[in-house]
Amino acid sequence: MRKVSILLVGLMLIAGLSVGVIAAESDSHSADANITINSIALLQVNHDSVNLGTLKPSDYTIDDGWQIDSLESDELTVKAFANFDYAITVEGSDEGDKSLSSTDDFKMKGADLGYSSVIGSSQELVSKDGGTNATWNDIRYKYIPNVNDEPGSYKVTVTYTLSSQ
Repeated sequence: MRKVSILLVGLMLIAGLSVGVIAAESDSHSADANITINSIALLQVNHDSVNLGTLKPSDYTIDDGWQIDSLESDELTVKAFANFDYAITVEGSDEGDKSLSSTDDFKMKGADLGYSSVIGSSQELVSKDGGTNATWNDIRYKYIPNVNDEPGSYKVTVTYTLSSQ
C-alpha cells in the first residue's frame, strides 16, 4: 500500500508539473499604432495697413531743418506658432506711386530686431524653438524725413515670412 501511495503522489506531482507547464505557455502579438503629424506654422500680423502720418510745412524750418525726428507707428503685434524651430523674417518693398529717395528712410524694429532698413533687404525679426506660442507687442515702423523725398504718397509693403531653421 505504501508503494501505491508513493506512486500516486508521484503521479500527482508529475500531473501538477505538466499542468503548470501548460499554464505557463503563452502567445503574444504586436500591433502598430501609426500617427502622422504635419508641419504646423501659424503667423498672425494684427495690421494690414498703418498710417505713419503726414509731413506738414510746420515740420520743417529753413534755419533748423526738420523739426521732427521721424513719423512712427504705435506698437503693433505679431503672433506665431510652429511645431518646428523657426525664424520670422521681414522684407520691405517700395510700392507706392513714388519711391523713397533712400531705402534707409524706412526702418522697422521689434522682437530681436533693432531699428533696421528693410526695403530690399530681408532681416531676421526673431528665431524660436518649435512648440511654443509667441507674441511680440513691440513691432514699429518708422519713416525718417528726407528733403529729397518729393511731395506725394508713399507705400512700403512689409512681408513677414515664418520658415524652418
